[in-house]
Amino acid sequence: MHLGSNPLARTSDRLERLVLVMALAVPLLATPFVAALGSETYTREVRVAQEQQSSREQTTAVLLAEPPSARATAHPASAQQPVPVRARWSVPDGGSRTGTVMADPAKEKGSQVHVWVDDSGAVVPPPTTTTAAGWNAAALAATVWLLVAVASALFFLSVRRILDRSRYQRWQREWEQLERERHQS
Repeated sequence: MHLGSNPLARTSDRLERLVLVMALAVPLLATPFVAALGSETYTREVRVAQEQQSSREQTTAVLLAEPPSARATAHPASAQQPVPVRARWSVPDGGSRTGTVMADPAKEKGSQVHVWVDDSGAVVPPPTTTTAAGWNAAALAATVWLLVAVASALFFLSVRRILDRSRYQRWQREWEQLERERHQS
């Protein structure tokens, strides 16, 4: 790819080299922007995690019904999955609430399960941890960088294919012209 001032290098060869350099440079130049995106995402996710941790609390819910039988499920693997069950739990203001919670199918009526509730007493998912926030930010940054790198590679390969097609057509025309000149002489 080092063409320099080689008189045998075609314009298409020089263009291909330029596009290759660009395809290699773009992911490198994108790195600081992707790192900033990851940092911003981490900061935002940590803020959400802290808000969730301050507004959610774990409590114990008592099952008011038997969970659906594990035998009633179509797949044996689903027997291990939590199922919705009616339950009662205490809320932060001291009262109690009744609703649906997810419980292990092996539990019995009257069993206790741990649930997370928000300030209003509604059952919510557990709060996000700062570790999860870090993994989410790293995954987003890595995904964006990989997308940039793949897009750059695909751009280079597309340009190269177009240039190769053009070069093959030019060769074909030159061979045809050579054949015509050979038959004329």
